[in-house]
Amino acid sequence: MQVRFAETAERDLIETLAYYQAPSAMGDGFNAVIALAIKHLTEWPYTGHRRRDLTKANVCFWFEDPYLLVFQVSGETLSIVAVLHSRNVARILRQRLRKSRPTS
Repeated sequence: MQVRFAETAERDLIETLAYYQAPSAMGDGFNAVIALAIKHLTEWPYTGHRRRDLTKANVCFWFEDPYLLVFQVSGETLSIVAVLHSRNVARILRQRLRKSRPTS
């Protein structure tokens, strides 16, 4: 399975690593947790779950404490949409979805 990162997900990773001042033990731990989550999702892409309380968008979530990976599966492609700290996920998704709505 091919893995693709949306620009927003890449930015999430960069900002989180900057927060942890990577390279550091916390930054390395974050990298390891995300790598394991992505490995799991490439092997079992339909193990994620919907979160209708957060969004009606066609995305799934995978929880790796304390982070949520927001992703989509299409054929043989796993698209990582976002990597968010669980305490910020509702606010950030609302902001991103508001920005991505078409204007009339």
